[in-house]
Amino acid sequence: MLSSKQTPLSILTRGLMLISSLFLFINCDKSNSLSAEDDLYTDEQAAEAIASGMAAESGGAVDQMSDLSSLAGVEGIQNMADAARSLAKKNGDRVTAIDTSYDENNGKWTIAVSIERAIPQRNFTARFYRVYSVQYLKGGQFQKYYITNGDTANTIKFDIVEGTGNVQSLRLKHRLKSLSASWVATNANQRLMAVAGSYTRSAADTFSTRKTVSTMDQSLTLNFAGISIPTDDSEEVPALIAGVMSGDFVADITITKGEESSQKSVDRSFSVAFSSKVIKVVINGGEYTADTTTGELDG
Repeated sequence: MLSSKQTPLSILTRGLMLISSLFLFINCDKSNSLSAEDDLYTDEQAAEAIASGMAAESGGAVDQMSDLSSLAGVEGIQNMADAARSLAKKNGDRVTAIDTSYDENNGKWTIAVSIERAIPQRNFTARFYRVYSVQYLKGGQFQKYYITNGDTANTIKFDIVEGTGNVQSLRLKHRLKSLSASWVATNANQRLMAVAGSYTRSAADTFSTRKTVSTMDQSLTLNFAGISIPTDDSEEVPALIAGVMSGDFVADITITKGEESSQKSVDRSFSVAFSSKVIKVVINGGEYTADTTTGELDG
């Protein structure tokens, strides 16, 4: 009978133990929610960065494909004025500086171009600097211009030697740290040419949405063998580009949502398909679509 009685001391002791257990449970649960990095990260953040690295407006691969298209024409590199005009067809672009040189020994042009891009209605501004290496070939033999002595080049070797840039908008803050590529365009004397090669870029980006802010230090590597773009029509490249690329996305990402924040290191393989003004990114089993011009994900 004595053992069944609860003294004031035993009641107090049991109460303190219950409070302590509840505190530990709540504290552990809170700790778990903050450390569960997947709670805030989704592959949508990676897909958005990949789409931005592809899109024309943000200076992605489609933008450089547009430059390649414009160089496959009679005004491609006839002189600095023509080159500046052909590389500045896109709405809101202004070439601030361009320098070209030609190496007679290897038949290669070097083009250094600085571009400013502004879209006031969307609070979008950007600056890009790129160095290209361009070689025109007909039947495997290089020639100085796209059309030389009546012969039109059927192959263009196009390398991105280096590139830097900055983008500022309500959605994106972007600093391009490095850019390189090696492309070969065949059927360059036809209405559509086929482009194959590799592409690498690294950047520091911040993407802001109504729900989250994602800051990332990221890199993209791509390989492709069958991308189709129009010849001598840079304005239509975002609409007419077609084909598939595959690559890898590597990033250190910090995601903030309200007062919560988490970090994630990501290494994902992905594919990108272009069709009818749409970029489709397939990553980790999920599909995301974006506009080829803006790079903004649908939905």
